[in-house]
Amino acid sequence: MKIFLYDGRDFRPLVVESSATLRWGCWTKDGKRGLFVGNRGTIFQIVNRKIDRLHTSSSENLRCAEFSPTGTSALIVGNKGTILKLDNGFVNLVHSELTVNLRRVAWRPDGTSALLVGNEGAAYRFVDGTLERIDGAGNNLRSISWHPGGK
Repeated sequence: MKIFLYDGRDFRPLVVESSATLRWGCWTKDGKRGLFVGNRGTIFQIVNRKIDRLHTSSSENLRCAEFSPTGTSALIVGNKGTILKLDNGFVNLVHSELTVNLRRVAWRPDGTSALLVGNEGAAYRFVDGTLERIDGAGNNLRSISWHPGGK
């Protein structure tokens, strides 16, 4: 499998050893670290063009990953309520009672919280490792983004 990186002019392929489909990629704001997630709990991290597969206890399909604004951690979401947190190169499962497929995660611009959304109107605020339900969305949510002002 290949991850294609675009340098503003050309695509450059990076080969990764995986039979799982990759679904999402993200980068730190400084562009020094990349994170790519996919099916069967697959996670790859790129640091200075070096690719490493990160190990996780999850075998669920991972749908989205997002680095915190400082780039020190990342949240990863997936099927059956899977929430993972990357800190210092280690992936940890965030305990949750969720069973709904989560689709997207977005950090608040100041990094104090993140929003997680998914199927069946799932919408949650993630603050200090705790999930708070946000009511009012009745449909499948496939995308989420914060206003630059944090509102």
